[in-house]
Amino acid sequence: MDYILFFKDNKRFITFGIMMTFFSSFGQTFLISLYVPNLIAMLGLSNAMFGGLYAGATIFGALSLMYFGRMIDTVSLRKFSVVTAVILLVSCLVIAFSGNLAGVAIGLFGLRFAGQGLLGHIALTSMSRYYEENRGKALSLSVLGFSIGEAIFPVTIGFVIGLYDWRTALIFSAVLIGIILIPLIYWLLSKVPDKIENKNDEQDTQKFSYIEILSKRRFYIITINTIMLPFMLTGLLFYQLILAEQKGWTLEWMATCFIGFAVARTLGSIAAGPLVDRFSGVQLFPLYLIPFAGGVSLLVFFSHPYIAMIYLSLAGFAMGLSQSIKGAVLAEVYGTRYIGTIRSMYTAIGVLSTAVSPVLIGWMLDSGWRFASISLIAVLIVIGVIMLSFLLKTEKDYVIIPSQ
Repeated sequence: MDYILFFKDNKRFITFGIMMTFFSSFGQTFLISLYVPNLIAMLGLSNAMFGGLYAGATIFGALSLMYFGRMIDTVSLRKFSVVTAVILLVSCLVIAFSGNLAGVAIGLFGLRFAGQGLLGHIALTSMSRYYEENRGKALSLSVLGFSIGEAIFPVTIGFVIGLYDWRTALIFSAVLIGIILIPLIYWLLSKVPDKIENKNDEQDTQKFSYIEILSKRRFYIITINTIMLPFMLTGLLFYQLILAEQKGWTLEWMATCFIGFAVARTLGSIAAGPLVDRFSGVQLFPLYLIPFAGGVSLLVFFSHPYIAMIYLSLAGFAMGLSQSIKGAVLAEVYGTRYIGTIRSMYTAIGVLSTAVSPVLIGWMLDSGWRFASISLIAVLIVIGVIMLSFLLKTEKDYVIIPSQ
């Protein structure tokens, strides 16, 4: 009931957040991976070589995000959002009409920069800044777009690829952005101030400084935690077709299991909002990785088809929890005045981490590693990060601005 009333009172701005995260799917690994076999065949590359290309595009996108992402603190939200959507649209078309390495690289950069990076960054930064007392609910509702995209787009794009081809699927994606997302941005933000201010901004006495941030232990605790889930999950999803082959799962079943991922992510998002509003993000920070560790551990020992559904559902639940919890942590620890700049820095680091895992896992697969061994290493690392994350609660040199 709280969610319904809150959405009713803030439907335009929350819908904006949902649409931005929804369309970020076009730059996410789970959707780009559907094009990977065709792109590898067209370019004549190995798994590791294409992973390197993907990593390069992702790294360049992350570095660009660190610079351009902070502009949300100073420029018109509507203009910034529209430009980002246009970049995503053009990137889809560049890959669709490209037949060479350079064109694919440019298109992948645009997808990662605008899709994985900026669209989600815009949505979560706006929710964190605009809301204080209901920050958890606002973040939880806005990240539902991720789940909806994961439920709809793999099946839809997979259907278009099967019925026509991968180039048509990319053109179809560009058309959706042009006729749905861009007009909606104009309409949904028509009554929202260009520069959103949080009422606590004047009380926030922390002055932004990269040097000061990097000098604090909390930066490294937050960084290691926040990169872990995207790092691990990107690598595993990037080669999901190879995982299915090794486990004896059909591609159709894997696509179906993504519905479980999306549903679980939705449940995690819904659960996270009230929890954040009640306990704060800092208190919940070490806990959201536990379901992911449990899911990946199943890949070590089992190969039954239902394991794919359980693994992806637990991973999705962790993802649903993570977006709201991590978004709240940054606002609580650093305040909201420079939240766009802060988020762009952490988001860029997270995106950079996703550039490494496809290369690393691609090299391991080319070297003969099995997914069971890769999964075991992943579980051990995640457990270590969970233990480290409890240290954030011992940090006392920041001002938590709790949601009420």
